[in-house]
Amino acid sequence: MLGNIDDYEEPLRVTLQQLSSPTLEALKDFCSDRDHRQKQFEDLRSLAVEDASLRTFTMEAFTENWNASQFWVSKRILC
Repeated sequence: MLGNIDDYEEPLRVTLQQLSSPTLEALKDFCSDRDHRQKQFEDLRSLAVEDASLRTFTMEAFTENWNASQFWVSKRILC
């Protein structure tokens, strides 16, 4: 979040103070949206890590079921 302009160091504070009100509001909205997306990502990542710790991973997850293959070779093709 953008927060209070007075909390920033001199060069950035001066720059922020020079922005028009609509531009400053747009910047605040942008920062708020960015922070919201970051929080969503962190929540999702926590769930994924938690879920992964509950699963057992084996090579079986990487094998192919040949009965479910997308194509079949006919005898005519082999000849």
